[in-house]
Amino acid sequence: MSSSGVIHLLSQDESVVDTVGGLLDTNYGFEIPLNQRALSWRAVDLKTLWTDLLEATITGNPHFMGFMVFENRRQNRKRILVVQDGQQRLMCLLAIAGILYRAIADDPNAASEANSLRRWIDNHGTPRLVLDHHHHHLSELILSGKAGPHSGTEPLTAKRFASAFKSLEQEIQDFTSKKTKPELKTWVHTFVRTLQEQVYLISLMVKSPALALRVFDRLNASGVKLSQADIVKNMLYQAALDKGQQESQISTQWDNLVTTVPFANVTTFLHYWAQFQDCESYAEKDLPEAVRARIEADPISFLKALNLSAKHLREWWDCSQTSATVDKSVAENLKLIGRPQLAYPLLWRASELRVANLISDAELASLAKSLERYIFRELVVTQRKTSEIEQHLISATAELIENGPTKSQGVLRNRSNDEEFSTHFSNWTVREVKKQFYTLREIERFLGSGSPSPGTSYTWQDDKRTRAWEVEHISPKAPRKGAGSSKPPSNPRTVELNRVGNLVLLEKALNNHVKDKSFVEKKKVYKDGFSTKRKSHSGSQMIAVSGPVPKQVGKKKYRVLTDFSSKTFGDKEIIERQNELAALAPEIWRI
Repeated sequence: MSSSGVIHLLSQDESVVDTVGGLLDTNYGFEIPLNQRALSWRAVDLKTLWTDLLEATITGNPHFMGFMVFENRRQNRKRILVVQDGQQRLMCLLAIAGILYRAIADDPNAASEANSLRRWIDNHGTPRLVLDHHHHHLSELILSGKAGPHSGTEPLTAKRFASAFKSLEQEIQDFTSKKTKPELKTWVHTFVRTLQEQVYLISLMVKSPALALRVFDRLNASGVKLSQADIVKNMLYQAALDKGQQESQISTQWDNLVTTVPFANVTTFLHYWAQFQDCESYAEKDLPEAVRARIEADPISFLKALNLSAKHLREWWDCSQTSATVDKSVAENLKLIGRPQLAYPLLWRASELRVANLISDAELASLAKSLERYIFRELVVTQRKTSEIEQHLISATAELIENGPTKSQGVLRNRSNDEEFSTHFSNWTVREVKKQFYTLREIERFLGSGSPSPGTSYTWQDDKRTRAWEVEHISPKAPRKGAGSSKPPSNPRTVELNRVGNLVLLEKALNNHVKDKSFVEKKKVYKDGFSTKRKSHSGSQMIAVSGPVPKQVGKKKYRVLTDFSSKTFGDKEIIERQNELAALAPEIWRI
């Protein structure tokens, strides 16, 4: 480095040590390219920057913000610095200034200081520094407190960013409220001077976006790391530039993808997409290389293919009633079972084949039902490793593409062992109410010859006030005691009461009525219903409670609750009933 601070490192142009204020006061134009990721700093990152600025303001010592990477371009004879690395820091510096401005803006005794802050923000905001291509009025947004990630930001990132700024705003307001008016005036004056003169950085000028990304990858090793989706996005913009395609098309398609994908982050979707397109298992870190050839061939076509898959995924995720390729009951059942994202990649690939008329509606419906039962057997009951299930589903997808849905179902069937499933089911404890509801409903449908008993809908609704059917614990979770008695129950349980053998679905009115009655009293209600002064409630109408059991199931294989001769429903009866259900389970969930 020369005595003037110039570093001749990456470009024929100068790379220099400068203050943030000095950099922003130059005649350069600044631009944030479309390939930049959205603002993603966390609360700890913002608080660290605020703490550093506080220290610099109090001590007068300079604060070093690290390196910024610029691509040097010329547009219409004007020198443009494209910010390839550093937008997070610059945006957050301006935002902190905006938060501080709002904290003192209504204080008439700090009017001059508030005006100084506002002038600094206006001078260094738009049109001087456009930090986000969706924010054309950055200064106004910062001053109003509404600056944040653009509309194409992943929901989880946007939520985290908003939460982080809310936390920082509270901290700054607490800080300013503790100062007297003379102290605040002096401090704000010093803070503005610190922003302008005491915050240093090293600016590196590079010749191309590709080189900027390589430099960023090295410099950002200890910062907020690029996600795999960020890397793929940068690859798309670079490929579009190489092929002369419009960056705006990439931006539009990418933003649409982010808002369509229901997963917490786009990386998860891209990872599934690559695996189920190629029918090959990839580690997440290998994702960019897995899609590189497609991106370099035609980035726009690649993005359109992603958006088509995301559309099918969204339809399954939302249980779409308008899509001809979505089996609404299967989609809803997968949500009750849990982890639907495991099943959906195979289903959205099958939906694409259905739209192309390569498989029929009936074949898609049959495959979807088989997949639902496979996920329940292997993920929920047998509790097989997620990675192993994912590999099975990739194999089933390969068979679907090569040989059709029947062969795909065969893969699922061969990967699920009836005896192993039955053994796990006989010992299974299910604590989540949604899984309890799904399990009991499928048992009822099987015992009712594949259709609900008369008058039953078996509809799950999250609002417990309107749900028609509820899960009843036959042996109550809190057995009643005699009036005024401190003695423990006479029939203590050693078996977990959330075992399937101790659960049954009841209509809401019946469930409210039986509560913790004795088993003898419950059996009578199960069979005959009950009456009040205003209304008579019929029996539960459910096979598993009151029977009779259809011939194809056979009474020897399963007994209804009213057939139990014991006066109590204890450990023995719970285990006995669950074993009976376990013997039927492979037939109930036949793939």
